[in-house]
Amino acid sequence: MYRNQKIVLLHSEEEDKLPESLELGELAVNCFKDKEFICLKNTDNQMVKITPNGGGGDEKKPWKLVEGKANSIISEGNSSTGNFSLTHGQRMYNDGMNSFAMGANSILIEYIEKNGKSISIPHEDTLPNANDYFIDGVICDSEGNKLSDVVSESYNHDNEMNVLELSQEIDTNIPLHIELKNNDGVSNFNFGSNNKNSGNGHVTFGSYNSNTGYNNFINGTSNVCKTNYNALFGNKNESTSQNSLINGEGNVNKGMCNIVSGYRNNVIGNYGVVAGSALKTKNSFESAFGVLNDCESDNYVFTVGNGNETTRHNAFAIKQNGEILMQEAPTEEGNLPPMISIQSLISRIKDLESKYDDLKRRYDDIHL
Repeated sequence: MYRNQKIVLLHSEEEDKLPESLELGELAVNCFKDKEFICLKNTDNQMVKITPNGGGGDEKKPWKLVEGKANSIISEGNSSTGNFSLTHGQRMYNDGMNSFAMGANSILIEYIEKNGKSISIPHEDTLPNANDYFIDGVICDSEGNKLSDVVSESYNHDNEMNVLELSQEIDTNIPLHIELKNNDGVSNFNFGSNNKNSGNGHVTFGSYNSNTGYNNFINGTSNVCKTNYNALFGNKNESTSQNSLINGEGNVNKGMCNIVSGYRNNVIGNYGVVAGSALKTKNSFESAFGVLNDCESDNYVFTVGNGNETTRHNAFAIKQNGEILMQEAPTEEGNLPPMISIQSLISRIKDLESKYDDLKRRYDDIHL
């Protein structure tokens, strides 16, 4: 008759304590919580620790599989909830499937005003001009402990404040951080610091970028993309329509299928090319080059701006009906001259030619 026999190994409950001596083949166990290991002696009389994570004392593996997810790998200190994803860095939140997130994700915020679950924080210059950048983010303390979710966001233009509605009231007397949901969708790539991808098929490099919609590419800082199939390069650019290429700083694109390059250009129309500084277009198929063009006409298709800080002005322009405008000679004072139609000049020249021919006939009739 067999009996169950209990075998108790040499053991300790003191953290990291090794046995003083062991025989070859003898085992000892350290039972300290979360730092458990088995110990044996090798042929060189060395104590060898065998830990649940594969050895190396109490050091943790840099990578691990996400429990309950298919082939998702994550490093310590990050969060992942999607299948087939890879997440690495500092406090990255990767909730996308087939997605990659790598970088740092923590924004220190300054408390200004609190009203229940609503707090107002200054709109720092590094932040993108998006009214949904913080939505679904997490308010944390300095140690990364979650305090509240960000439910909604609005922007107060009068005092340049971001107003955040929270799921819970928080203590604003301690340092606070916002950690964004970096990837939320399918097949996203997020590389950098404090970037947000919401949608599918995005590629984002840089910092403080907000990428929503589908299949957008961003490389730079504080850019905002809100629709589909756009590419943004640079700083503080914004596109709210689709199929456009934006390059430079501070450009705003509200039309579709545009190419915009330069500094603080504002494009409303569709199917245009804009290159320069502080240019504006508002008509479809309108292109502009130069600086501070005059865009007040409703039927411009092409302008070359040469305005200044006080006056928008064109050196050259073409209207939809084919009329071509160019400026007259500059004044001695350097003031911007008025525009004149080339067609009207041609008409005046033809009229002068007709008058010249009539005068010539009269002269010939008198003297011949």
